[in-house]
Amino acid sequence: MKKVKRYDKEFVPNIPVDIFHKKNAKIADFPSETLYKNTRDIPFKFSCNLNNTVDWSTMLSEAMRLSHYYVEHRRGESHKGWESLCIHGLSSVHIGSNKDWVSDEYNDKNKWTDVSYWTPTITEFVKSLQFTKLARVRLMKVKAGGWISPHADGGAIGALNIALNNPIDCNFVIQGFGILPFYNSQNKQNPRIILPNIGYVHSVKNSSNQDRFHIIIHGKRSETTEKILFQRKE
Repeated sequence: MKKVKRYDKEFVPNIPVDIFHKKNAKIADFPSETLYKNTRDIPFKFSCNLNNTVDWSTMLSEAMRLSHYYVEHRRGESHKGWESLCIHGLSSVHIGSNKDWVSDEYNDKNKWTDVSYWTPTITEFVKSLQFTKLARVRLMKVKAGGWISPHADGGAIGALNIALNNPIDCNFVIQGFGILPFYNSQNKQNPRIILPNIGYVHSVKNSSNQDRFHIIIHGKRSETTEKILFQRKE
C-alpha cells in the first residue's frame, strides 16, 4: 500500500484544482482499518446505516430554501462558490472554526441558531444522533461550477460529512486515494455519511449544473452515536 503524506497542521499545495482532480480521478476503495498500523492514517470512515431511514428529501428541501442566505466560506482563499450557514454554533454566520473566537471549541456559547428554526427536520436528525457535545453544525453548499481548492486542515478523521445530495460530476477527492464514494442518484447503495481524514490534501469540484448541499457535524460522539452510525445491521 502506497504511503500518502498526512499533515498534522494546515497545508496548501501549489496545484490547480483541475490537475489535482485529474491526478486523483479513480473511485476510492472502502478502507479496511486492519491495514493501517496507525488509525490516524485511515483515509475515511463511512456509514450506510441511515441511508433508508431518514427523510433526506425534506432535509434537502430545507437546506435549499435558505440558499440565498448562505455566507461565503473561507473568504480570501482561492475557493469558488463554497458557502455555509450554522444551525448550531456561536451564531448562524460564525461558520469558521470556533477556535477563532473562543478557546474551547465546545464553549457554552454554542447554541441552536435562528437557522435551526427554519430547518426543523435537519435539527431533529442531528439531535437523534445523540452526540455528547456539539460544536459547529453547518449546512454546506458548493455551487454548480464551484470548487474547494486542494488543502489539508491537519489532523485525522474528524467531522461527519453528510450528503443531502451529491450531484453526478461533483466529486470530493482525497490525494492518493481518489473520489470519496458518496451516495448519488447512480450509486444509491453508497454511504450518505462519510468521515473524511482532513489531514490528507483534499478538494471538491462541482462540475454539475446543480448546487451540492451537505451537513457537517463537529461533535463528541457518544457510545449511542457510534452504535447508530457503525453497528452492523443484522
